[in-house]
Amino acid sequence: MVLNDKEMQLFTDKIDYDVNTQVANYDTWGRILNGDNTLTSRVGIYYSDRKMLHFRDSVRIDNPDYVMTADTMRYDTSREIAWFTGPTEVVGDSIYLYCENGWSDTRNDISQLMKNAVLDNREQRITGDTLWYDEKSGIGEGFGRVTITDTTDNITGGGNYAWYVKRPEQFLLTGTPWFTLFSDDDTLTLRADTLRAIPVEDTAGVSHRLLKAFYGCRIFSREMQGKCDSLSYSFLDSVIRLYDDPVVWSRAYQMTADSIALFTVNSKADRMDMYNSAFVVSEIDTSRYDQISGKNLSGYFTDNKLTRIKVTGNGEAIYYVVDGEELVGVNRARSATIEILFEESRIVEIIQNQSPDGVLNPPLEIPDSEMRLDGYRWHPDLRPDRKGMGIDELFPPPPEGALEEVRERAPEEEAGPEKAKVPGTAVEMTVPGT
Repeated sequence: MVLNDKEMQLFTDKIDYDVNTQVANYDTWGRILNGDNTLTSRVGIYYSDRKMLHFRDSVRIDNPDYVMTADTMRYDTSREIAWFTGPTEVVGDSIYLYCENGWSDTRNDISQLMKNAVLDNREQRITGDTLWYDEKSGIGEGFGRVTITDTTDNITGGGNYAWYVKRPEQFLLTGTPWFTLFSDDDTLTLRADTLRAIPVEDTAGVSHRLLKAFYGCRIFSREMQGKCDSLSYSFLDSVIRLYDDPVVWSRAYQMTADSIALFTVNSKADRMDMYNSAFVVSEIDTSRYDQISGKNLSGYFTDNKLTRIKVTGNGEAIYYVVDGEELVGVNRARSATIEILFEESRIVEIIQNQSPDGVLNPPLEIPDSEMRLDGYRWHPDLRPDRKGMGIDELFPPPPEGALEEVRERAPEEEAGPEKAKVPGTAVEMTVPGT
């Protein structure tokens, strides 16, 4: 049977139509043609006076650009807008959507997804409580527990509000935002008041993204932590630049300067340059501190561990010589350039290259309180930690006992699958499911 209307055609085996209420319904599958859309469902009701269709059970919309499936849907044939409830998916060549409540303007390619919402535009994967997306412009917004994942750069960010653009790829995160870089054996997480990724061009005209973080910036990884008021991260050369009173901690060492550039390779620290008033300090005990200062300083890392420091300009160092548990003396050195080598977070050698001047004093000959270089400060209370950064809230560990439960469900190794022979051959094969 066929029901024709100005806006659509309905095809079904059996239809009931009330001429008084102008309501038609079917429950033996139906197919509706409306514009570029073909809609099918097992059960449907059509309110012809309102140009509104209600679908239930195995609902599907076929569009030239995508296929939408849902449990329950309302569809306005005059405006080509669909409202859906229950698990809903949209699958297209350049888009994937999932939610359990929402609407879609199929004529203008605008959608709003609610409840367990997922949007994947093949370049970004976005989840949140509510997502709004304009497919034609590539612009979207997210509200409530939003995450944005870029699998190409192996990064993830999130916040309670997000604004994003597909091309050129950029986003803005606010509402306790965070950003994470993943490596094979560590994860670096950034927190700030506002995070924004924007497209920029370098002097050679090469376009890339630059992440900017503003106000109260904190970074945390297992081997390195830091704080400052603003920072940037270049997706081109993987350099993190910290500004406005930056402080970086690497194991036992605290590092400060006017500005700091951290060069990373595969999301691991490789080199750190500290510009103007560079200072490194490490606590020996509550009253003694190894100290290094200079105009500029470069630190070099192996497996995220500080192994070497080179000071350029007005280099000074104070370090305590320890033999086992015994304090042997305190060395004070000055040189235009100083190179310092480390092992297991301890100074093992100091190399003075230009106009060296140094003296080794016996312990306690000079009061420890006077053994301070200009610019000394020690702030362990400012050091970000896992709890303060909310790392476990972003990436919660598995529930207690979950791993043991999985192991218990694993089949016994001795009880392997049966072996069967392929007919006509001597080759054995594993029979799936046996």
